[in-house]
Amino acid sequence: MNIKDIQFQLKRGETERIWSALSELRYIFSHALLRDAVYEMQLKSRLRELHKLAGDTIERLYPDEKEKYADIAGHFEKAEEWTLAIEWGEKVLKYNESNHVFQEGLKWSWKLDEWLSNQPCSNDRNMRLISVLRATASIQKLLEMSNDFGKSLDRLSVLMSEEESVSSRIWLLENLGEFNSLTGNFEAAKKFYEDAWSLAETAGDDVEKCNILTHFGILYIHTGKPQLAIDHFNRALEIGSAEPDLLPQRGWILNSLGVAEVGIGYLDEALQTYQEALEAHRREGNSIREAITLQNIARIYEVQNNPNKARSFYINAMKIHRELGALVKEGLILVRLGDIALNKRDVEESLAHYKEAERVAERIQNPRLSGFVAEGLGKWHEYQCNSDQALTYYENALVSFQKIANPMKSADLLVEIGLLQCNAGKFEIAMNCHNQILKLLNKTTLKPEMSSSFVHLRSNLIQRGYLDNLKGT
Repeated sequence: MNIKDIQFQLKRGETERIWSALSELRYIFSHALLRDAVYEMQLKSRLRELHKLAGDTIERLYPDEKEKYADIAGHFEKAEEWTLAIEWGEKVLKYNESNHVFQEGLKWSWKLDEWLSNQPCSNDRNMRLISVLRATASIQKLLEMSNDFGKSLDRLSVLMSEEESVSSRIWLLENLGEFNSLTGNFEAAKKFYEDAWSLAETAGDDVEKCNILTHFGILYIHTGKPQLAIDHFNRALEIGSAEPDLLPQRGWILNSLGVAEVGIGYLDEALQTYQEALEAHRREGNSIREAITLQNIARIYEVQNNPNKARSFYINAMKIHRELGALVKEGLILVRLGDIALNKRDVEESLAHYKEAERVAERIQNPRLSGFVAEGLGKWHEYQCNSDQALTYYENALVSFQKIANPMKSADLLVEIGLLQCNAGKFEIAMNCHNQILKLLNKTTLKPEMSSSFVHLRSNLIQRGYLDNLKGT
């Protein structure tokens, strides 16, 4: 049957009111019972033949239309034509990746994983499975699905154990470093980055050296060493200025540099750096990184006491995250919006944002998001003078940040807990919080004197005779 015959038969079905066209490819039966009867009358083998015919037909009618890839792959899946289903499924995954349709991309990566895993073991199958798992891991990392990201890397470590490609080994080491950095295993992360650097330096790969320097910089931000981070980012930018292939990474490096500049109080410089990063992301068409930079700009305006401008940037960033299905990032912005509303003494709006963020956190079980949500609700209850409930939320937040080994946020929470314990007259518990804070801050380059709340805690303990002076212990 040629294309004209197919189109004629479809038109004939419409004329006889058997079905009506929903679109170029989709037809709906005029009655649900007619549809069910027609489908159930078919033998399973006949249905497979029909789906195979449908897949072949759509492929012939629309060979160059990428939007039709999913329909073609879906029909070949139902036809149990696995070679064709995998071939077209791979095209769907690449299409979703390039268009930043991450949730749909994950769905197809999981399908491909299952289909390929059921195929006979061969070098070709393993290479294709590695490609799918790399795409899966990349999406999971962007969406901050830490546990799933780690599991994908574990599988890749096994599959790529015999992989001879230097670039693939560097990719794996970088991602293992990122995973360990995200989960608070900073020493392990540093070792992975060092191994990746050795391979890149031996290979003379400036592109990867630039990436690894950026990873090192982000690691130093996480461990409270912003100046060391800045040095690494500037070195990466210097390499990138002489290497045209690094243009896609420029926005990422600039955004990370801005975060480090904020860490040492260079807010005006950071704002300018973020604007450059934003322009680079938009040139690259990288919407998720654009949204992250919009968040960072909002944070500066928040610190500069410009809540309306901060709120505007947060909302624009959240719209992008929602479109992309980046739930962790959406939840974190909801927490920031709650903070802004609470600072404006709008308790109803702030609670609504915190509760919406809490619902997101419950859906995805991400400890970082859970920590920020609990901290926000703690602040809300403290503002309402509900000290017991505030203490419970702060303690829950502390547990979450301890899970991911975040020393700075853990110290922040211990300060809040310590102050509440002072107010309750439980100075021994407050003193224990104080000592834990000192141990945490010793792991970073941050000085306790930078926190006015920490000084307030120490003053309370001095007045009660638990400390001799502001510098003593």
